[in-house]
This record gives sequence, C-alpha cells and structure tokens, in this order.
Amino acid sequence: MSSTPTPDDAARTLRDFEQHQQQATAESGWPLWTWIAAGVFVAALGVIYDLFPGFAADWGSWITGVLLLATVLSTTRWGSALFGRPARVRRPLTTGGIVVAIIFGALVVVAVLLASRLHIAHLPAVVGVVGGLLVAVAGPWWQRRVLRRPPALS
Repeated sequence: MSSTPTPDDAARTLRDFEQHQQQATAESGWPLWTWIAAGVFVAALGVIYDLFPGFAADWGSWITGVLLLATVLSTTRWGSALFGRPARVRRPLTTGGIVVAIIFGALVVVAVLLASRLHIAHLPAVVGVVGGLLVAVAGPWWQRRVLRRPPALS
C-alpha cells in the first residue's frame, strides 16, 4: 500500500534528483585544468610549427593522429575507463546538431583553403594561439552545455 507524498517530500525528492544530476554531470566531464593544459598545448604547437617548419613536416601528422586517437578514445567506454572517466549515456545527435556540424566543418575547410592561398606571416602561430584560447575558454562552457542537454526522446 503506497501513500501520497507530501509536498515537502516531493520538493525534497526533486532537489535530491537535481543535485545527483548536477553531480553526475560534473563527474563525467574533463576537469578545468585539462582544458587549460590542452589550450596551452595547442598554442605552443602552433608557435613551434611556425618557428620550426621542418618539425611540422616531420612530426605534424603523427602528433595530429595521436591527438585525434585520444579524442576518439575518450568518447568510448574503453577509452573513458583508460582515462579514468566514468562512462555516460550517449545522446543521439539532433537534425539541427548535424546541420550545425556540417556548416561548421564547411566553414573550417573554406577558411583553411583561403588561408593557404593568402600568404599571411606567422599564420600557424596565430591559428595555434587563437585555437588554444578557444579550447581553454570555450571548452569548459561547451562541455557543460553538452552534458546538461536533456536526452532526446525516441
């Protein structure tokens, strides 16, 4: 036999649920220091590529491949366990999210092609520093936004 909860019990349960949801969101994301370290790494890599073009030719594809592999692995269960992060429920992309991703990708390709045609001094350093700042500043915000997104209804 069940009883009807009182308004105080219902409010407390909702507060507890919200607290647990916020805690799970905070635990499943990367800590702030990793975003800052990644931003510093991207900025330093851009400056190194600009100052030592031979290094970029010799090691650039390897470094990019390792970073891409680490990024992809961090989104899988096995990779998350390897990095010591809890696994979380994967949420399907919405149609709007796919369109935004395609538009953003197209803009990046156009910007890269345009930048390769223009001969801008120290372009790798500028792109590295701007990209590093973007990772360090916008990364934590974007992570919180994505992790707090409500699940899509199927």
